[in-house]
Amino acid sequence: MKLEKLKKEFPKLFDKNFYFECDNGWFELIKLVCVGMNNYKKNFKILKFVQIKEKFGLLRIYIKSEYNNINHNFDKNNLDNIQNFIYSIEEISSIVCEKCGQIKTDKRNVGIKIVHGWWKKTLCGKCHRRIQKCF
Repeated sequence: MKLEKLKKEFPKLFDKNFYFECDNGWFELIKLVCVGMNNYKKNFKILKFVQIKEKFGLLRIYIKSEYNNINHNFDKNNLDNIQNFIYSIEEISSIVCEKCGQIKTDKRNVGIKIVHGWWKKTLCGKCHRRIQKCF
């Protein structure tokens, strides 16, 4: 899994109880967040991923942070910048196929019928057709 590459490249960004649940198609988006957070890490006592997952067809990234307590306003501005960047990446995930990483040109999210209901996913047409064959 591509996540292991990121954990090796950015080991200090992942909490010991880190939870991950999404497909490899969003790898490049997650890597962008890793690079951004790594650039800000020196300004925080703690800055780590707690969870990265798919929720309602979108990428969701949860972090924990603790200021260095040197300059509260500076630290808060840095955290705001990180959170705004994460929100932007989460929004971009709505047009990137979670399976293969291709930019979608069709539906925003699709519902995948599973045994006991529906699961919302962001998929390109090709991956959607491939998964539909499984059900």
